[in-house]
Amino acid sequence: MKILSYVYTVSAFIIISLLLYIPAYLFFTQQKEQKLEYHYNDKITHAAIQFQAVKNSYQLLAQNVYDNIISKDAITSIVKKANAATKEEKARLRQELYSALLPLYNNLKKQNITQLHFYLKNSVSFLRFHHPEKFGDSLEAVRYCVDKVNRKKRQDFGFEYG
Repeated sequence: MKILSYVYTVSAFIIISLLLYIPAYLFFTQQKEQKLEYHYNDKITHAAIQFQAVKNSYQLLAQNVYDNIISKDAITSIVKKANAATKEEKARLRQELYSALLPLYNNLKKQNITQLHFYLKNSVSFLRFHHPEKFGDSLEAVRYCVDKVNRKKRQDFGFEYG
């Protein structure tokens, strides 16, 4: 009888322990998951704010470069001529544009801006300062921002990878 009483006591203790342990385990697991979710959401929010700040600073720099240098008649007339030029004329105009803006590009590189790229109105690459020997390829399906600008005829800003 003592053994049976002992078995009942141990069994009752185990059952009561499980009944207390399982809700406690579930509660603390939920608390941990909530803290992790809050932590990751906080990290995502901070990363989004940082990304927006960087994007805005690059946008301001790009707008400043455009307004003060690229939008000048001496530069825009080269690109306008290139849109209707022969292959030989484009080569000469490309070199003229490259020579005119190389000091700007060298200054931009000092600020970790490594690309300055000019397109013709049909989204064909006219001059890549980072690869001046590569031109004439269509970027229509690759540079969606360029396509958007060509369709809507107004400037746009964004980040495109690739």
